[in-house]
Amino acid sequence: MSFRFWAHVEWGTIEGPLKIVEELEQTIDDAVNEMSFPLICAYKKERMPESLQNILLKTHPYVRTEDDFIISDLYVASNKK
Repeated sequence: MSFRFWAHVEWGTIEGPLKIVEELEQTIDDAVNEMSFPLICAYKKERMPESLQNILLKTHPYVRTEDDFIISDLYVASNKK
């Protein structure tokens, strides 16, 4: 049986420390990789500052835009095992 998870993500505020967001996204990416299950996250680009977009590009290996599907050049998989 195949399955996948979808997550629509909206941040109520970006005023908090972005380091917390980055740590959360890295933890989620580690879990997804460890369990080998597909997770698709959806974000509204126009609601995110560039600093948050860069964090998401570092913690998401693939990016789907309105017109394209690309591999993130900034993605760095964790070395955690």
